[in-house]
Amino acid sequence: MFLLFMLSFSSFALAEKFLSIGLPQEGYAPFIIVSDNKPRGILIEPLQLAAEKLGLSLKYVYMPEKRSVDMLNRYQIDARMESALWVSNPGDYLWSEAITQLEDVLVYHKDAWPGFDPDKKLAGAHIITHLGYSYPDLQPLFDQGILYRQDFSTEYDMLSTLVRLVEGVNRTAVMNKQVAMWLIKSSPKLQNRFEFSQRIVGSAPLQFQFAKTERLVGIIKDINVELKKLKASGSVQAIADRVLQ
Repeated sequence: MFLLFMLSFSSFALAEKFLSIGLPQEGYAPFIIVSDNKPRGILIEPLQLAAEKLGLSLKYVYMPEKRSVDMLNRYQIDARMESALWVSNPGDYLWSEAITQLEDVLVYHKDAWPGFDPDKKLAGAHIITHLGYSYPDLQPLFDQGILYRQDFSTEYDMLSTLVRLVEGVNRTAVMNKQVAMWLIKSSPKLQNRFEFSQRIVGSAPLQFQFAKTERLVGIIKDINVELKKLKASGSVQAIADRVLQ
């Protein structure tokens, strides 16, 4: 009986030190970079450092976004990437400290005229957007026909279509700046072609969304203490600078 008790206690202790994290199959570079099943990136590495400090083991499970949402709601995984601003019921979950701030800007060809910084002649512009994404600050202008929306399936496609200037059409993409920087760095086709607006079109914290369970309450509290230390020390910014070099 004593041996069974000790085995049960040991299994419970291991479970308490274990977190399963749902990640997008293709990653979300530079925040989640998937390489040989060893994820890294601006979002992942601070969590890994915090978990290591606390003696937590992280298990990554790769899946489509919709499936990760469903599995989190069914308590089949502990966490996934998200922003509390993108969820209609944030109080139903536990949240990590915001690890980084997502800022959407206008990305445009350096030879585009008259340009888009900060608001030069936006009227009539064609805005390259991501299929399925919403843009609250721009939507009224789309609805009024002041701006024209053109959807593409990936951020790479969004930038690729801007490589070629179209005479008489003023075009710009609305995109997270760090995602754009990563893609431009990674593709010779895109290098030395683009500028970023100072205007911020949208902003949201990027963090981990956790299932709201009794087991996780204390763990998330401890993780957030460590994440705040990493941010205050400059470690999170150093990770971002290294990844984007």
